[in-house]
Parts: sequence; structure tokens; C-alpha cells
Amino acid sequence: IILCKMKIAATLTCVGAAAHATVIAPRDAHPIPVPPSRPGDAVVVPKNFVGFGIESAFLNNFDNDFSENLVRALAARMSAPPVMRIGGTSGDYFLFDAHQKEDKVCFKGKCDSHDASYLLGPSFFDGYKRFKDAKFIVQAPLGNPINVTNTLAFVTRAWENLDAGKRVQAIALGNEVEFIYKAGAKAYVDAALSLQESIVKKLGLQGDAAKIFEAGNTASG
Repeated sequence: IILCKMKIAATLTCVGAAAHATVIAPRDAHPIPVPPSRPGDAVVVPKNFVGFGIESAFLNNFDNDFSENLVRALAARMSAPPVMRIGGTSGDYFLFDAHQKEDKVCFKGKCDSHDASYLLGPSFFDGYKRFKDAKFIVQAPLGNPINVTNTLAFVTRAWENLDAGKRVQAIALGNEVEFIYKAGAKAYVDAALSLQESIVKKLGLQGDAAKIFEAGNTASG
């Protein structure tokens, strides 16, 4: 593939490069038969399979018209709203200050990265007001021990800004939890279930609405 700048002066250069481009032919031909109908054991790709992932601390970096237009354009080509996961390492260590003017302030770790701790202000949650054509996965901060008051304040703010939960696809209970709960899976499960109960009570979730939670991810390396 040859990329050319949209300038007349570059036309001859691009044409010359294209003329000398090497054409790579396949070594062997292996016809692949395509069945006319879907096999019975085939996995059906969910309609909302396509989505976006944004590191928790950088949500506000995408609070702009360009990002929203990109998601809207994608949603217009899908038969279901795309899902946006706002999560990652930084999300496990969020703290919230209702009186802070800045959307976030780094107070520990490698600032301007995922490997840091941030203090959030109310304006941080303006990012959740964007992307009306998408649904969100909200990551609940899951420190060890859990600051329940802080986590409930975070989840509640996100929930309210996502049209009172109408645009919430799921609530994730932590991220790479093995880095936080080093005592093992049981320690995490006990903490997560306790937090889940607190969130259900705080948001007044009932019936199927209370089955909105996701377990934390595990690191791959």
C-alpha cells in the first residue's frame, strides 16, 4: 500500500513509486469452500460485538466532538449500540472529591499513564454524558481494602450521567484483580460480592437489573 499526500507536486513521485512496487503473488492456491448456510454449531457474533476501550483515567481525553462523531458513525452501521468499556488499571485506584474543580489530579505513581492513582472531581463524569449512541461498561474501583463510600460515590455519579443507568451495559468489579488480591481468588470473590451487594442496594437494582455485574479481568502475562 502506498500512501500519498494530497498535493499535486507529489503526484509524479507517487506514480513512480507505484510503478516500482513489488507485486507479491500467492505461492499456492487452496480453494476454501464456503457453505451456503450457517452451520448449526457455528458461533453467532453478537450484534454489539464491535466496541471501544478507554483507559479509565483518560475518559476526558475523548470528551470531544471528533470522538463522539466516530462512535456515532460506527453505531449507524450496526444493528445494536456499540459498547464502550471505560476501565483499566487506573480505575481500581480512583478516589473522588466532590469539591475538586479539576476533572482529575494525579497524586501517586507514573502520572499521565495507567499506572498511577488519580483524585477525581465532579467534571470527570462529564465524559459519560457523551456517546449517546453507545452503551458503557463502568468499572467500579476495587482497592484492597475497598473504600466502599468512595466506590459507591463513583458508581453513582457514572450511573446518573449515563441516563440513570439506561446506557449502562455492565458494571465491572475491578480490573486485573490478581495484582490487588494476592491472597487468591477467594479473597477477591468475597470482596467483589460484598461490593456488588452494596451497589445493588445503593442503586435500588431489582430482578434482572441486579444481574448487571462482571467479574474482574485477569492479566495475561
